[in-house]
Amino acid sequence: MIDALMTKLQCCPTSDGGAAAVIASQAFLEARPELKSQAILIAGQGMATDTPSAFNGNPASLVGGPIIRSHVPQVLKRAGIDSIHDIKLIELHDCFSAA
Repeated sequence: MIDALMTKLQCCPTSDGGAAAVIASQAFLEARPELKSQAILIAGQGMATDTPSAFNGNPASLVGGPIIRSHVPQVLKRAGIDSIHDIKLIELHDCFSAA
């Protein structure tokens, strides 16, 4: 047990786990048309972290509600997207299962 209902296996540093992505240019894909159907466009990205207000006792704050509300518009703007409904895929990470 780490804290309350969180066990050691429910908590991990951001360095645990694994993933891979092959980043390629448009020219690379044009030279290999057989790969185009597997490609996705990374239109924008961002990163945010908790502020001390995340620990104010409000459950929505604890699981990142205010961060999401403040950060999503910035990422959409960087990606040139007007509405979150135009997104087909989003990848989010949080290192605690409770969130």
